Amino acid sequence: STTVLVPAESTRTVNMAALTDDAAQLAVHVQASGAPVAGHLQSSHASGGSGRGTDWLPGMAAPSEEHHMLGVPAGAAERPQLWIYTPGEDGGAVELQVFDADGQVTIDTPGVFSVEAGQVAVVDLEGLDTGTYEVVVSTEQPSLAAVRSAGDGQPVTVETDQAPQLDPITGEPVEPETSEEETDPTPDLSWAVSAAPAEPGFGAMVPQVGESELRFFGQGNVTYRLFDSSGEAAEDLTAAVDGPDASLVVP
Repeated sequence: STTVLVPAESTRTVNMAALTDDAAQLAVHVQASGAPVAGHLQSSHASGGSGRGTDWLPGMAAPSEEHHMLGVPAGAAERPQLWIYTPGEDGGAVELQVFDADGQVTIDTPGVFSVEAGQVAVVDLEGLDTGTYEVVVSTEQPSLAAVRSAGDGQPVTVETDQAPQLDPITGEPVEPETSEEETDPTPDLSWAVSAAPAEPGFGAMVPQVGESELRFFGQGNVTYRLFDSSGEAAEDLTAAVDGPDASLVVP
């Protein structure tokens, strides 16, 4: 362990590699005194000399017996992994389920297994086709859980412009044509932590780049509204989750 002083409205960084002797799986416990702090863990992954991505793992709430990790991509050569840490003196049984928009998915990883207290257990999620899934975990003892993914392993399509050409008859420049080509999959390390229940007033930030999706898991009707940066709101939208225990994707 180590102690660091964090002045008000400032950031301090602790190198976790300096606290460990090897590349063991870690669970990190942060305790503050005097004032509350916000913390997260930056996680990087490399294979040989090639980087495999970086992601932020936010601080989790208190240990719980129910965990719902939403939007877990699968399909890369490196399988998604379920990480579980059970503090205290007693381990216990773990029940694992995986869902997509059509309901529960059959996987090759055992659906029930045991973990020991005070140790980090890492379990590969085997047998998943390329896609995005919801992972539901129930633990006999209050635990912390997260899923680490290497992405979906799909090639990336990029547009390329050909070099400018001249018309052979008029000599005038010709508008270059745009072509599409596929590149190797981009390494995409990501963490999914247990999602908090969407109580009234729950909100989420939507990135400004690419395409975004809302993912719901459970049962019942959901009403949501989109806001822009100036505070203007769209009309109320509704979505129905056909449960029990089903996932819904809203573009």
